[in-house]
Amino acid sequence: MWQSIDEGPYQLSGQRNLNRQLEAGRDPDSITRSLFTGWSKERPFENADALTGFVNRYREIGINEFILGFWTDEENVPGNLLHRIGSIEMLEEIANELIPQLES
Repeated sequence: MWQSIDEGPYQLSGQRNLNRQLEAGRDPDSITRSLFTGWSKERPFENADALTGFVNRYREIGINEFILGFWTDEENVPGNLLHRIGSIEMLEEIANELIPQLES
């Protein structure tokens, strides 16, 4: 699995590990490429169209797993979260409507 949250040292380390796996002969299609959504400057949770566009753009470059977090204002969120799911209603829309659409 290769996971990225930003373009900093974690991503560089993950990319190096991914390259080593590929050089060792691992099938590229067997590697899950995940993205922890919310730390980019994009705003995928503005609305359904924004999230759909976000997912489709990252799919084009090989990301095949998206991690979407939901935090309340009272929770301590690690790192420098730039954007998050803003309401229970948006979370429910993502779970009930968008994920099934994106999986089809």
